[in-house]
Amino acid sequence: MSPETIVAVDPALRVAGYAVLTRDKEKLSCSAYGVIRNASRVHASGCLLALHEELSEIIRRHDPHAMAVEGIIYV
Repeated sequence: MSPETIVAVDPALRVAGYAVLTRDKEKLSCSAYGVIRNASRVHASGCLLALHEELSEIIRRHDPHAMAVEGIIYV
């Protein structure tokens, strides 16, 4: 079985968290993690655009097999 990469996201408009996890057989490791921050003065539409751009870059960089999203964003 080849390693499997998963991007996990805890979405929020102002501070969204993410982690890039790799599972190789029985071993699970975290290869990257961080937060996507949006200032309070940014409108909701700008926050969503920033989330889209940042997550698109994370997906491009890590080429995950799957993505897990914790819950929905309340606006």
